Formats: sequence, C-alpha cells, structure tokens
Amino acid sequence: MTVSNFGAKRAHFVLLSAVLLTATACNRGDRGFGFGGGAGDGVDPPIITGSDLEAAPNFAFANWETNVASVGCVEWGPTPEYGQEACEPVERFQHRVLLSGLQPGETYHYRVVSIGPNGTSFSEDMTFTALDAMPVLSDDFHFGNLLRPLWDLRDPGGQGQLQMTNEQGDGGVRLITPAGADYTIDGSEAALFLRQPSLPGNFTSVTKVFTTLDADGESTGVVFEYDERNRLRFGFDFSNGNVELVGALTKIDDTLDVDSTTVVFGAWDGVDPLFLRVNHTDDIWFADWSFDGSAWMPGVEIQHPLPPFFAGPYVASAEGSNGHSALFDYHFDDQFRIVPEDETIRTDRTAPFVYRMDTDVLSGTEVSVTWFADELTTGGLDWGLTEELEEERRIVEESAFQHTVLIDALLPSTDYFVREVAEDAAGNQSIGDTVGVITESE
Repeated sequence: MTVSNFGAKRAHFVLLSAVLLTATACNRGDRGFGFGGGAGDGVDPPIITGSDLEAAPNFAFANWETNVASVGCVEWGPTPEYGQEACEPVERFQHRVLLSGLQPGETYHYRVVSIGPNGTSFSEDMTFTALDAMPVLSDDFHFGNLLRPLWDLRDPGGQGQLQMTNEQGDGGVRLITPAGADYTIDGSEAALFLRQPSLPGNFTSVTKVFTTLDADGESTGVVFEYDERNRLRFGFDFSNGNVELVGALTKIDDTLDVDSTTVVFGAWDGVDPLFLRVNHTDDIWFADWSFDGSAWMPGVEIQHPLPPFFAGPYVASAEGSNGHSALFDYHFDDQFRIVPEDETIRTDRTAPFVYRMDTDVLSGTEVSVTWFADELTTGGLDWGLTEELEEERRIVEESAFQHTVLIDALLPSTDYFVREVAEDAAGNQSIGDTVGVITESE
C-alpha cells in the first residue's frame, strides 16, 4: 500500500491508495460479519478496483469501484478482527462508504466488501491512521457535494439555502438568506451558519469569498462559536454606505465588544473576491483582510478567552431586506492549505444532501411539497394514502437546487404520505423520510 497526500491535505484528509489483491468469492465462514458469497449461477463475483481512503480526525471515506452493480460495505476496527461495519443502502458500481466515530491519531484496519448477485468479494486487509485533531479543518468545497461529516448547516430561520456551485470555474459553496426574513448577525442567533467542530488551540484561518455588499445589514464572514448565543465573529459588513471589516463578541444576545475598520468607501460589487484572515493566539483574536490573498491590510482585534467549539462561514441580512448571498471559495487553516486548490474533480459517488423538505396544505384537494438539495438534482415525489406510497411517482425532470411538486385531486380531511427523491447527474440518489400530511376539510 502506498500513502500520498490528498492535495496538500484534502480538507485535512490523507488519501491512501491501495493495490488490492484480486477479489475472490468468500464463503460465510470467512472472518468478519458473515457476508454471503456462493458460486451463484457461475458468473464471477464483483471485481474490486481503484480503492482509496480519505482520512480525517474523526471520520473517513472508503472509495472503490466494481465491474458489476453491488452493495458496498467496509469492515473496520482497531485490529484485523475489525468489529464494525458500514454499508451502502443500494447496489452501485462506484462506492463511497463513511466510517464515523474515529479517534484522532488512532490506526485502524479495514477491508472493503462488495456483495454482488453472484457472490461476495473482499479486498486484502489494509490500514489507515486518523489525522490528529486540529482547530480548523481546511476545505476548498470542490467535491460538488457538501462534506457532511465535517460541516453542519445551522439555519435558525428555516428558510436559508446552501448550493454547491462552480460559478467562478472553481468549486465553492453559496449560502443564501431570503428576502424579508430576519437573519441579523449581531444581537441574535439568526445568521445562516455553515459550521464545523473546532478545538481549542492557536491557529490562523483564511477564507476567500465572493459577495455583493450594498445594503445595510448585509454581512458575510466567519463565526467562532462557543454555543448558539456566545460567539465571536469577523465579517465584511455594509454599514452607513461603506464596507467595513467588523469583529464582534456576542454573549446572550448582547454585543460585548466591537472593533471595525473601513475596507471600501461605498458598495462592493462582488466581481472580485475578498479575503479574510483570522489569527487566534491565546486570548488575542486578530483579523485582517486582502483583495488578493497576499497583501494584507490593517484589521481588527478582540481580546477574549472564548474557546470555540464550532467555526465556519456565515451570511446575514436584516429583517425586511432583499436577502443576501455569498459564495465561499475556501476556508483554510493557513498552515495546512490545500495545494493545489480545487484539483481534478474526482468521481461523484455521493448522494445529494436534501437539507430541508416543506409541505404546504393548500386546500382539501391540494398539497404542495418543496425540497432543497446541496447540488443540482432531478428526481420526483413518491406519495400515497399509505406509507407504501402506492401512487405513481411525480417526476421532476428539470435539474435544479429546489423543486416544488403539486399533488391535486386529493380527498378532503384525509391522511396522505409523501417522500422526496433527489438524483444528481452521476445517478446518485437521496431518498427522504416518509412524511404524513392531512388535507383540509371542505
């Protein structure tokens, strides 16, 4: 097995590429969880190729391909006896299995398993080491999917959107707050916040963002959060006709300390990026900014022993405004940048992330269902009078981040069940939970 860097560090992942033994069919007596694998109808079991593993401090992804559609599983644990397993829910040719609950710095054994129609194949035993824990994990948002074991979307208003895009010819994540809603940043907990777990320690983070700033209350930057009501944020704000870099410490809805400096006199059109660098050394937090990521301008300072448990980019806008959006190109630990940034996009093996599904009962005969995904999807809506969802699927053929399907000709005062299905361009499917709705009475 060979070990190489994934970029410089792929979201602080290490990529391990393994040369597999030729996969062979194994009987139920084979070590592990007793995956079956008889001779079937004489056709060979799946052939496993192209295996690699991406390791982070507390999770990892195992990736491989097979020549026939099969269910992919991974057996893993601290010894060659493994003890744990993780499996995909459906048969696939290209496999990506998440291993969660790892301990930073620990070494694990694993092997991949493919269960096909004519037998089961196993790789050789392999090992990987989870990365050491770090305050900031770098991500250049290039996968086409949100890296969900790392990132969590916190949306107190329940109306924000997240979109993985390639708008600048460069992978990124766009956060959007809607018109009219309250997504104020200071003195409340309402900002749309894409956060990752953070650990105490000194670090320097660098964030590159494209955003328009031309209306009071618009803000975008980075939050370092102890909990949802105790946080420190550094961001570009539009205020009193200018763009300012602001540092603000907020505790229990009160802003305790603020420092600011003018970045641009007037509005910012968003054609070019803004760069934000935050240095944390003991109790001192210092943020500066740049137009190009190399020449840094004087910034702002906050002194406070805040131990952040979460960190990441945010977008905010004032209640009653037209909303706001920002495209984040990357969020790096400056000491462990991903180089080259946005390297060649790898095969998409990840199902879309459907982060919200809303139902709206319009009348006794009509129900509207809307869902939002992190990438462009097609798909449809399964529905019916029972949880078997026996009615014909309502197909959506247009590729979009958001879909709305109307179900009509329903019976008044009747229970129905619905479930969204999102499919990306690579054929990866996300099937949601079944949700009940009741039509209105006539």
